[in-house]
Amino acid sequence: MLDDATRGAFLANDATYSSMNRSERNQFSTSVLQIRKTGCYMAQSMRRAGIDISCIVGNPEIDVSAALGVPIMPGGPNQGREKKLLSTIQECADKITITLGLAHR
Repeated sequence: MLDDATRGAFLANDATYSSMNRSERNQFSTSVLQIRKTGCYMAQSMRRAGIDISCIVGNPEIDVSAALGVPIMPGGPNQGREKKLLSTIQECADKITITLGLAHR
């Protein structure tokens, strides 16, 4: 995960972040802190109908990370199973991390 100063510099140059109002930026910051804490993200999609679920792949302690994301479309066979899918996605992200040799020590 990026430290606060690096994240701030990155976001200062991001067009989407720059277009957000104060409330949206605060909500974004809250989400980032929650993702740091849990390693996962689940929320209504901001781009389309449905829910987005993502889990961190890699080891933030050594600055190597990515995300494994899965969109859940409304009315699909997985609707209502988001919490079960979250644990499955986390397991897959953990397996990828281990396979890459990036597991926390």
